[in-house]
Amino acid sequence: MDRPRCPGQDMRFWKPGDIFSLDCPACGGEIEFFKDEPARPCPKCKREVRNPRIDLGCAKWCKHAKECLGSLPDDKAIVPVIDRLAVAVEKAMHLEPAAMARAAVALGHARKILATEGGDPVIVQAAVLFNEAERHSHGELCRPGEERDPCRTRQTLEHAGIEPPAVERVCQLLWALHTGLEGGSVEFNVAWDAVQLTVMDSAGEPPADLASLFRTKTGLDLARGKIGRE
Repeated sequence: MDRPRCPGQDMRFWKPGDIFSLDCPACGGEIEFFKDEPARPCPKCKREVRNPRIDLGCAKWCKHAKECLGSLPDDKAIVPVIDRLAVAVEKAMHLEPAAMARAAVALGHARKILATEGGDPVIVQAAVLFNEAERHSHGELCRPGEERDPCRTRQTLEHAGIEPPAVERVCQLLWALHTGLEGGSVEFNVAWDAVQLTVMDSAGEPPADLASLFRTKTGLDLARGKIGRE
């Protein structure tokens, strides 16, 4: 059975004060934080500032904490792995706010599909995040199983605390999204549909044949909902 979405990270359950503003310690500019964000760039001086009020107390008792948060030691272990990745990707690939906004939209689509279709949430979300990042950074795509010096994607995944087998699976999924050479796994189908929904968001007109483009029922339903097609 698929586990439900974590209520601690579902904004429907948040309280007043879970979104707050702090002054940048470098320039005094105002930075808005969500309670579960590990860090944010100051909009004025661009310095990355850590969230001093980060609240993820569920890590102390939730049986799914390792899946959700990763396995880094000390304070890094309380930060959800996808949040760590998003911050690391933004910094490593020098992405503009518009690119990160599109990546956030893609992650939103992935989470909606994961909720009903299943699949490994870390693998899917990491692949979707890097797919959007590489679209804007024009970096070299990691090939699965390559033994040369690690590419930027692989290094960023490892720095965020992703285990080596999962790093390789993310690279495989990224390669599949770019080449279309994989078509059977749940993770590929979910990630593929999240990417297509994100493309639809910015396209001038919808694809001609939605049924042949989308690989999950949830993805197809979301696409039809975008254009009001029954």
